[in-house]
Amino acid sequence: MTNKDSRRAWLAWILICFLVLAGCVQKQARFYQRDFLAMDTYISCGIWAENQEQAELALDQVERVFIEMETLSNRFDAKSQVYQLNQKAGKGPVVVNPDLIEMVNIALQWTERTQGAFNILIGSAMDLWGVGAENPRVPEEEEIAAVLPLMDCSKIIVDVGNSTLFLSQAGMVMDLGGVAKGYAVDQAVLILQSMGIKDLVIDAGSNVYTLGRRGDDSPWKIGVQDPRHPEEVVALLEVSNAALASSGDYQRYFERAGILYHHILDPATGYPARGSTGTTVIMQSAVEADILSTALFVLGPEQGIALADNLTQVQAALIIGADGELYGNDSLSRFRLE
Repeated sequence: MTNKDSRRAWLAWILICFLVLAGCVQKQARFYQRDFLAMDTYISCGIWAENQEQAELALDQVERVFIEMETLSNRFDAKSQVYQLNQKAGKGPVVVNPDLIEMVNIALQWTERTQGAFNILIGSAMDLWGVGAENPRVPEEEEIAAVLPLMDCSKIIVDVGNSTLFLSQAGMVMDLGGVAKGYAVDQAVLILQSMGIKDLVIDAGSNVYTLGRRGDDSPWKIGVQDPRHPEEVVALLEVSNAALASSGDYQRYFERAGILYHHILDPATGYPARGSTGTTVIMQSAVEADILSTALFVLGPEQGIALADNLTQVQAALIIGADGELYGNDSLSRFRLE
């Protein structure tokens, strides 16, 4: 994460935190907050708890979940199971944690639902571009053409009974960057609920989950960043008991000859998707919102909004087109304040 990314993450949290604390004094429980770094993101979790002991125990569990999911899914960490899976591509299956099996199964379901716009085998193409690395570059057309066959998700073999995954073609590279953070948010929320926490907000950068109400018993309010002016918001959304995920071309990118090349690649072409500059999705599941925000970005406004309107899981969707215009699905107006 660059310093610019860090500042943007904190700007989003500052906005949410301000709206939270404005009325927290009216609750009998007290507000507790913890900030930590995990999954290359500043994570902030705010909860209302009866006492400090309950709060510390709950926040410890949240931090543990994010660290565990990072340990499983970080493909650049030689100790992670995804790294091992990629190393054994074309060679044999790898025994993995059930959480990793579940992440992959969820991702594969959404690959089908989005007609391939979301693809966890995008890693081989991402490595060519190196967006976010020290030396990003524009690959040759021949290089990109060579890795496209390595993104066939039907060649991922999932064996639930033996808890194994197998990338059946050498050179395949799994990347769970659009899955793991949302999955961690969902797991953290489940744990907090099991501990009796009824009002909370988790901000994991571009993934936010709200449960219950704010201190003044009003719904949570979340600002959607302007991709071209990240210190500003293009929409203010009222969200309760749901996940909100955003994707944008302003998060990780480089420029060459005046052209911006970002990290959200179209699996069909291997090049950065160009129809959108930002997307925001509200769904019950954080992992599904995480996945779909990426898929809608790839699809662009017309196809993306059409897909969102056809998916019962989507509570609201907002796409900022390459032209700067805002496109929303039919239900967006129920959440939008301005």
